[in-house]
Amino acid sequence: METKKTNGLLYLLCLMCLGFSGCMETSVTCRTFQNRTLYQIEKNPSKHIGKLYAFQGEVLQAQESNSEIVFQMLTKDYRGSYDYGPSLTVLFNRPNTPIVRKSWVKVLGYIGPAIEGRNAFGASVSSLTVKAIAVTVDGHIYYSTKDEATVEQWRSGELFAPKSSVQSKQTVAQKTKKTDATYAVVGSNIVPGIKRSLDVRLSKKVSEAKLGSIALKLKKQDSRSYKRIFICYYLPDMEVGAGAWATTHFNPNLKVQILGLTSEQEKTLKQVTDDPSRKIIGNWLDETPYAGSRIAIFRQNGKLFLENMFKDGSSGKKEVIEKSSGRKRTFRAKEKNNFGEFYLIDKQGNLQLWDNEGYISTAKKFD
Repeated sequence: METKKTNGLLYLLCLMCLGFSGCMETSVTCRTFQNRTLYQIEKNPSKHIGKLYAFQGEVLQAQESNSEIVFQMLTKDYRGSYDYGPSLTVLFNRPNTPIVRKSWVKVLGYIGPAIEGRNAFGASVSSLTVKAIAVTVDGHIYYSTKDEATVEQWRSGELFAPKSSVQSKQTVAQKTKKTDATYAVVGSNIVPGIKRSLDVRLSKKVSEAKLGSIALKLKKQDSRSYKRIFICYYLPDMEVGAGAWATTHFNPNLKVQILGLTSEQEKTLKQVTDDPSRKIIGNWLDETPYAGSRIAIFRQNGKLFLENMFKDGSSGKKEVIEKSSGRKRTFRAKEKNNFGEFYLIDKQGNLQLWDNEGYISTAKKFD
């Protein structure tokens, strides 16, 4: 090949002779366009550069660097089909994603310029490029948190859905929202042969049994062997890397731990009846791992208090002093401490914890 060459055609010829194998079904909706759309794009790619599309197919080859993984895929309208479409060169800014030859993938990304070259027979060939923002590998999705909103639309089937079905889809989503929980891998780090670490975003709290089931699915998606696998789970509003809600670690055997409040513990804390002698300023739920609690600020007998009620039934109460500035209400312990901790009620009514170093966490208001 000459400048910016690709070996896609050679792999295509080989795979046409050898065929394909595998029939695992994807566990996410993630709509894709058919091959005829890709053929139309190939006719005039300049019109489509920068536009968002999704395609599916089988990986021909993959190369990984420190900053991204680049792979070629042979597009197909559905898994198991022998009708091959054009090949795509995919650039994905998420190294350590388990993409290997023959992986079945769906790719969501923006069309880029074609890569020009020559095949083994000297004929001029080109391959469209896609700058991916999300890739599913055998049903498990990988993406960057900055694209989470778009990816969630893709996962739900709303993205690229026919207009006539959007309303129906939304109705179904509303009916299932209270019972269905979804998850997505939002971060990964791999030391080949040693360990694999994953960060997973949950749509809602789940049981220990469900966490164990998810962990086993995530483990199976990568056929490579590791001595240890560490998986951390985060709820929708939690910052990745700042303390997980739960973990499922294979060290080497599976151990499931919920570090924050379970759904049952949350329900119990919220149902606690307030002492009628208290004049309640607010109640909040603190989801801090290991220290989750119900926080109440109230007046009683002419004094102001802040109370933490923990999931094990214990509690702690301290007298506080309110210092308000404009619309901001802040509360500090009457007994001074070296850390300068104080609480701030924000515009949404949630309770933020700060200290001398800055912001720490937010407890959500509830009635």
